[in-house]
Amino acid sequence: MSKILLALISFFFIFSGKAKGQTELGAKTFHWEIRRGIAVVEFWAGWNRGNEILFLHELDNCKVFRHVIRRDRTLLDEYNVTAVPTIIVFKNGYEEFRFAPNIMLKVTATKDQVQSAIDDL
Repeated sequence: MSKILLALISFFFIFSGKAKGQTELGAKTFHWEIRRGIAVVEFWAGWNRGNEILFLHELDNCKVFRHVIRRDRTLLDEYNVTAVPTIIVFKNGYEEFRFAPNIMLKVTATKDQVQSAIDDL
């Protein structure tokens, strides 16, 4: 019984879409959440966990969200997201900066580069 419980707990943590400090954002609430102030959204897929962006919860002066594309793909077309992870920085609902992954599906932008983009707004 304890092995089954341990397996279920492990499954939850491995496949959970929520990262530290990030609120998961679906298509229904997306525009409402990014409408005011600065919002950083990571478009993410669980199959690319090896390239997860770990510093987003450390960013200052912004709200940080994660949109899990497995659960809802409608925003991919709207924001022309062609690879994940992709980070988009919004100000008052409008895209201001984008950090897209390279051919290895890894975002090469550093925390300082993303924070600098936020600070420029």
